[in-house]
Amino acid sequence: MKSVRCLFRVLHVSTDYDGIHAVSIAPTYSTRDGVQCEENRSFATATPSGEGDLRLGKGATLAELMKPGEYVYLDIYHDDDNTPAPAEDAIRTRWSVVRVVVDPNQFEAHMGLHYGQTADNDAAFGSRGWGADKVKITVSNLACWPFFAIVPDNDAVPRPLVIDFRAG
Repeated sequence: MKSVRCLFRVLHVSTDYDGIHAVSIAPTYSTRDGVQCEENRSFATATPSGEGDLRLGKGATLAELMKPGEYVYLDIYHDDDNTPAPAEDAIRTRWSVVRVVVDPNQFEAHMGLHYGQTADNDAAFGSRGWGADKVKITVSNLACWPFFAIVPDNDAVPRPLVIDFRAG
């Protein structure tokens, strides 16, 4: 498995007194506006589950995609020499799998921002200080296990991932 595609929907956006946008996203179900949708089959064999919490500051390029009710693709790749270039309309961000919770028939992949490479993340998330950005998906397609397995490199840092955000 070279990538995982997820279709999320923006559930809620709130703005604090400093202009920081708190965005809540979640995977769509098996239909999108009443039409069957297959995007989340790469990680879910049943109803997709998960959540995402993002903090977007001033100048965040992701802000244009994050409007309540809008759909957003998250294309997830390993960040290595084989990572494809982002699509022209994609906003590239850098993440790591920070925790995996295993159950008998599924597992949760918890991803947090990868702070070792910040140029992409600074542009995508804007000036906002440190946040508790996270994306979590419940994976019932167990063929995804090797993709999300935590495999530290020589510096004991989890393997970095790329998440390309695109309008859905």
